[in-house]
Amino acid sequence: MSNAVMVNEISNDYKEKWYNTDQNLNQDDNSMLDEFTKYIGDTYICDAITEIADGNVGIYNSDICDNCWNLYSSGVYEEASEEGLMEGSNDLIKNLQSAWYQYNSQQLYNNLKEMIYNYAIQDIVFNEKYLSEDELLEMEVELENIDNNNRFEDIIEAVDKIIESREE
Repeated sequence: MSNAVMVNEISNDYKEKWYNTDQNLNQDDNSMLDEFTKYIGDTYICDAITEIADGNVGIYNSDICDNCWNLYSSGVYEEASEEGLMEGSNDLIKNLQSAWYQYNSQQLYNNLKEMIYNYAIQDIVFNEKYLSEDELLEMEVELENIDNNNRFEDIIEAVDKIIESREE
């Protein structure tokens, strides 16, 4: 196994160059995106995204007001309104929270492929699996077939499929 690369030696290199965030709000978008890796098993990816986006919306008026201008000037407030997230609401704070949710959802979906990849890398490192550089490239191709309608276990199965094909 001389051509194998221990993935945990390079996982930080991969992770550092993946996320592309707007950083428009007073929050750590990368930290929010990293929450994705905490989910397991039969959870649908879209459910996790919804939960993460919602869980990272500010609840204190001061936090909401601090981000008011950014939500409005970035166009997210208007998008949330057009999506119907503010329908029937005349409460400015709730509407701003809806816009914040919209912003978080966009950040998560814009980085979905990267989050899926990082999830796979963390599975490899945590479970001490080994992949060669060619297998890492093969894994990236396999992961392209996974989207928000899949479950987290599908990511792990994609990695394991590559390892099993080597062992045959």
